Amino acid sequence: MQKHSSKAQSSKGFKQPDYFLNFVKGYSQLERVAGDVNFGCRSEIEGITESLFPSRARPVDDRPGYVTYEHDYFTIKTEVAGLPDILNRHFFSGLVARDNLFSFGYNIAGYLAWACREVLTLNKCFCGVDWGEVELKGKKLILPVYFNFLPTETMKRVSGIGGSVTYQQKYSWLTYLTNNRFRDWEGQLKPRKYEFDRDEVLYYENPLSKRSPVQKTLGYYPSIKKFWMFGIKQGKGSNEPTERYLPIEFTRYTNYKKEKRKHDIIKGEIGYAFKSLLSQDVAVTTYYDVYTVIRYKKTLNDWRKYLVDQFNKQVLETLRAKNNFDHEIKLEYSGFLPNEGWDKIFADYTAGRIGWDVLLKELKQP
Repeated sequence: MQKHSSKAQSSKGFKQPDYFLNFVKGYSQLERVAGDVNFGCRSEIEGITESLFPSRARPVDDRPGYVTYEHDYFTIKTEVAGLPDILNRHFFSGLVARDNLFSFGYNIAGYLAWACREVLTLNKCFCGVDWGEVELKGKKLILPVYFNFLPTETMKRVSGIGGSVTYQQKYSWLTYLTNNRFRDWEGQLKPRKYEFDRDEVLYYENPLSKRSPVQKTLGYYPSIKKFWMFGIKQGKGSNEPTERYLPIEFTRYTNYKKEKRKHDIIKGEIGYAFKSLLSQDVAVTTYYDVYTVIRYKKTLNDWRKYLVDQFNKQVLETLRAKNNFDHEIKLEYSGFLPNEGWDKIFADYTAGRIGWDVLLKELKQP
């Protein structure tokens, strides 16, 4: 049985978004594009986040023909006697939202996927970590008792002397004075600023660039919308030959294949920025099609490694230090072909050692 003692720290800071800062910093535009499936990059983002640790079917032993869908990729390992079982139960046993360590009822797979989405969109992500004394199997340990996402627009990472790191949350005056969430039950204003120690925030940032893929490709999305509107107007012009509205008349004298070519090049540039799969309507050679799939598989591996490595470095290493354990504690995952395996498959295909049928079978691996 798990017991959270009165020593557990209450959640620090606010989870309330600051829409004014979000707009001023340009995040609202990035989030709008990231959520737009037609004229934005929602499909590219979800193609990565939903494939990081997808649910997989597991047979039910006592019910033949039935399956459950699990995210059983993870295990926590350490040489500290009896600790692996305790930590695995603590981090992975939440069955409903109120019992879960992670915000919004996520398990750790969903939590890491959401953090990845934030980095792909805003280039960074701040996750609040509440620590407290927890009693498990008669042992009292200092463990994370809740993880939550903090609004990126309100957060700042502060580097100090000697490599020290702290975090600061600060809201705009406009949001602070006009939102009732910043007042207590007696109408008194709560603090506008909060300071976080290094161990109170799990911080992610793009490991490869100072700009997120959404930021890099932001200028392409108006052209995507323009192409689709061109198609609609051209179709209307074909169905209504007497229509003489100038924008529709213009499409009658514009070459569709030429416009489609421009659109395909733009989609290719977006796919390159995300290292994602290309849209099915983009015409490429078979070689490049295979190359992009292999690149995508390796990109997923790179994201998995980065997200888990940072969790180990910032959370489990802190857990070890707070409890004075001598041995390393690590979150590990399995079930995916490593990058070396994908490189070998691609080399075998390009050298002619495996054919198309074998290649397709190999590409179905997670």
